[in-house]
Amino acid sequence: MERLTQRLRDAEAALARFGEVLAIERPTDVVRDAAIKRFDFTFEAMWRAAQRYLADREQIEAASPGAVIRACRESGIGDEDTAEAQLYAAQDRNLTGHAYDEALAQEIFARLPGHRNTLAAWFADIAARARQRP
Repeated sequence: MERLTQRLRDAEAALARFGEVLAIERPTDVVRDAAIKRFDFTFEAMWRAAQRYLADREQIEAASPGAVIRACRESGIGDEDTAEAQLYAAQDRNLTGHAYDEALAQEIFARLPGHRNTLAAWFADIAARARQRP
């Protein structure tokens, strides 16, 4: 349980940091790149929090982001549209880890507000379930 609490704290802090950079009104290229990096670590913190929740509360082991997303859906966390949005965020997150491409960075940056909403909703659902008695 302690590990779940810590993972949720990490995810919440990452979401806050991600939101801060997205709130900048006139982002420069440096801000854009920072936002993409914050998206990367926020996604990482969120899927790991969901992974820990699944292991601790649902007794489900899932070793990858895609497996965690599918297991969440099967456990009643979100619906098909939610899972699709989470998988789309995972796809973009995977694209950020490869060679830098200016056009791709601009495309991903444009999608970050939607990804933040997806991650925030996922966090809220997992956190609410984690607060319930096991």
